[in-house]
Amino acid sequence: MNLLQLIVTSGCSNMTDEDQKRNVRRVNFVCAITALMSILFGMFCYILTGEIRIYLPFIILTCLILIIYLYVKKAELLQRQEMKLLENKLYAAEKHNEELQCLAEQLERATNAKSVFVRETSHEIRTPLNAIFGISQLLQLKVEQHKSLAPIRMLADHLYAASYNTKEIINNILEFSKIEAGKLDKPEMCNLDIREWIRETVNMHQYVAAIKNVKIKYTIDNEIPGQITGDRILLTKTINNLLSNAIKFTSKESTVTLRVFTSDNKWYIQVTDQGAGIPENKLRTIFDAFFTERNIFLEGTGLGLHITHKLVESLQGEIEVSSIIGKGTTFTVMLPLVISRDTNHTEVDNEDLCANLNDTTILIVEDDKMSQLVLSRFLCGLGCRIMLAEDGLEGLLLAKASRPDIIILDSHIPGMSGKEMLTYIREDAMLKNIPVIIASGDPFKEASEELLKAGANEYLIKPIEFKRLHITLSKYLQGIAHS
Repeated sequence: MNLLQLIVTSGCSNMTDEDQKRNVRRVNFVCAITALMSILFGMFCYILTGEIRIYLPFIILTCLILIIYLYVKKAELLQRQEMKLLENKLYAAEKHNEELQCLAEQLERATNAKSVFVRETSHEIRTPLNAIFGISQLLQLKVEQHKSLAPIRMLADHLYAASYNTKEIINNILEFSKIEAGKLDKPEMCNLDIREWIRETVNMHQYVAAIKNVKIKYTIDNEIPGQITGDRILLTKTINNLLSNAIKFTSKESTVTLRVFTSDNKWYIQVTDQGAGIPENKLRTIFDAFFTERNIFLEGTGLGLHITHKLVESLQGEIEVSSIIGKGTTFTVMLPLVISRDTNHTEVDNEDLCANLNDTTILIVEDDKMSQLVLSRFLCGLGCRIMLAEDGLEGLLLAKASRPDIIILDSHIPGMSGKEMLTYIREDAMLKNIPVIIASGDPFKEASEELLKAGANEYLIKPIEFKRLHITLSKYLQGIAHS
C-alpha cells in the first residue's frame, strides 16, 4: 500500500476500492489547488513588495506539493500495474485449476471405465475358463478311476496346468487393478492351521509342477505353532505367486523348496528355486510392476512379484530376495507371529470333510450350457441328483416344486439376478432354510459381501476347484446326505 492510500484510508478499514479511488482523486485535486494558490499568492506578494525572498517560500512549497503529486501519480501507476499483474496471475490460476479439475474428471472417468472393463471382461473370461478348468478336473478323475485311460494322463495334467495358470494370470490382473485404484483388500484375520494350509496350497501346484518334472518339497519347523492368526486369502495369494514364479523359472527336473520357520517373534515363508538366478543389477527392480527380465525365453505379465510385495506390506510384513547365478533364487517373506488364542479350535483335515453325497438333490441355476454340463457331471459322479435351470424364474419354480437339499446359484443369470433370486428364497417360508452357494465370475470383494449379506451361505469364485466345492457341499449337507 502506497503513501497516498495510507492517507486516504486511515481510520477507514471498511472502505471499498471505489471509495479509495474517489478519495485519491480528491487528494490530487487538493494538491493541484494548493500549488496554484501558492504560486498566485507568491506572485501577489512579489508585486506588492518587490522582494524575491518573500516569494521563495511559496516556490519551495509549490515544489514540495508538485513532488508529492508526482509521487502519488507514480504510486497510482505502480498500483495499477500490480493490480493488473495480480489479475493476470489470478486468471491464470483459475484457468489452471479448471484444467486440473477437467483432467481429474477425465482421469476418474477413465479409471471407472477401466474398472468396469476389467470387471466385465473378468466375468466373461471366467465363464468359459470355468468349463475348461472343470473338464480338466473331470479328465483327471476319470484317469484315476480307469487305468485304461493312463495314456491321456499327461494331456489331462497339461490342460489342468494351462487353465490353472490362466486363472492365476486373471487373478493377478484384477489384483493389480485394485492396487492401482488404492483398493487393495484389507487383511481380515482369522485362525489358521499352518500345516493344513501349506499342504493344501502346495497340492494345488503339484500338477502344474509335474508338467516340467519339477518336484515341490516343503518343510515346517517344529517350533511353528499349530495355529496362528492371519488372513488366509492374502497369505494364499502370496504363496501362490511365489510358488508359481518358482515353478516357472526353475530348471526342468529340478526341485522347488518351501520352508516355514520362526525366529524373533516372526514367522517366515521361504521359497527357493533351482533356476538360472537373477543378476545383481536386476534384484533392485524385481518387485516393480511389469518386471519380466528374469529369462528372455519366458514371458509373463510381470505382475506377480509386484503384487506379492504389496500383499506382504498389507500384512505388516517384509519380503527379501537373494540369488546366485547358475544356482537359483530365494524369496523370503517375514511376517509378525501372532499365535491363535482359540486353543480349543482344531481344524479338521479337508479330506475328512468330504462327505458321502449319495441321493443328495442339488439345484444348479446356471445359464452357461458348458458350465451346467461340467458341474452336473462332477456332482453326478458323487451320487447327487441334479436339477438344472437357466434363469432365476425357472430356478424358483423348480425349487418350490422339488425343495432341493442345496442350491448352486450363478450370480449373473438372465431375467432375474442372482441377488434377486436369493432374496426371494430367503423370504419364502418353504425355501428360506435351503443352503445357497453362489458360483460367480465376479471376484470383487464388494460383490461377495453383497450376496453374503443377502443370505448366501458361501461364495465361490469361478473357475471352481472341484475339491473345494465338495468340501463346501459337505459342510452344509452333513446332516442331509444319505450314507
